Amino acid sequence: MAERMRLDQKENRIHAAVRSCKGAKQHHNEDSYFFNGIYPGLAQMDLSSACREDFAPGGLLFAVSDGIENGQSGALASYSAMCGLSRLQNDLADQSFEKALIPWMQAMNRQIGEASSMGSCTLAMMYIQKDWLCMANIGDSRIYRYHDGHLVCMTHDHTKMQMLLDVQLLTPAQVKVHPQRDLVTRYLGMDHDLSEEKCRSCVCRPMPLIDRDRYLICTDGVTDMLDDERLGTMLSCADSADDCADRILQALRQEGCGDDATLIVLEVSMPDSEPTQEPDWQAQQRAAAPASVPVPAPSDGSESEEPISIVQTHTFALPGGEPLTIRTEVIGSAKALSMYQGMSIELKPHLKTE
Repeated sequence: MAERMRLDQKENRIHAAVRSCKGAKQHHNEDSYFFNGIYPGLAQMDLSSACREDFAPGGLLFAVSDGIENGQSGALASYSAMCGLSRLQNDLADQSFEKALIPWMQAMNRQIGEASSMGSCTLAMMYIQKDWLCMANIGDSRIYRYHDGHLVCMTHDHTKMQMLLDVQLLTPAQVKVHPQRDLVTRYLGMDHDLSEEKCRSCVCRPMPLIDRDRYLICTDGVTDMLDDERLGTMLSCADSADDCADRILQALRQEGCGDDATLIVLEVSMPDSEPTQEPDWQAQQRAAAPASVPVPAPSDGSESEEPISIVQTHTFALPGGEPLTIRTEVIGSAKALSMYQGMSIELKPHLKTE
């Protein structure tokens, strides 16, 4: 075995480890995972789950899912999504990631939404093909990348809190204690079809595989308990993907692990590969992004300053299928808003999310 390990160290490999545990306050583990073809049954997920494996970087698929409704219905939804990933993995053998993912996501949304016994679920997935990887998420399950001493969240949450963060109406500190911090606005099992545009917006930019990079795919049971600084420290200090997964799970248990938590840690080992020049994605995003609208400087002592109104409308489905619309309006002077938000804010007069 020792000799085999020495030989494998010269090859390009993806070292992977998964951990899952039921929350202390939960009757069932509503999380599920897909570990390149392995997806435990519902009874197995109620027990602590652990697995590790080394793979050649070709056609690999990893994912986590979190059932949204309490009880067995949420667990059934997340498990159903993981079962469906086997079909997606086969489709990805001869189709591009986005081309295969969009119809799969639409079909899975209908399948879960039309099943009376199922709730709904989030999803975060990663597909690795040769020297590139693709990612997508829906809901608040996330993917992190640890590269060159920095931890970056590669996905974007589909939650009401993220919307308010995006327009700078709340700070990260306020989100942590907000009563609606768990409100998910997009998920699998919605009572209406997911448009192609919405599915495409769930796809993250592709990334080159770079030696020694580490990735974390996880449900919100991990990120609700451990902040980015602690996750980055564990991803940087661990000896291996398996060790890192153990460290994160141990930290969750020390914090009480109130919610179900599932995580997959991936480590890229490509010792003989040439350094890959990453595209300047940030520059491309800056060029494509709409310019922020600065808050006008308040006139000194003026009482006739025109107030600014920011309105947001969020529409989504309740578990029973009944639609719920939340309208948020913030009105104030430029001076008041600039004191609250800083020097500038991004004005979005109307934002509707389904």
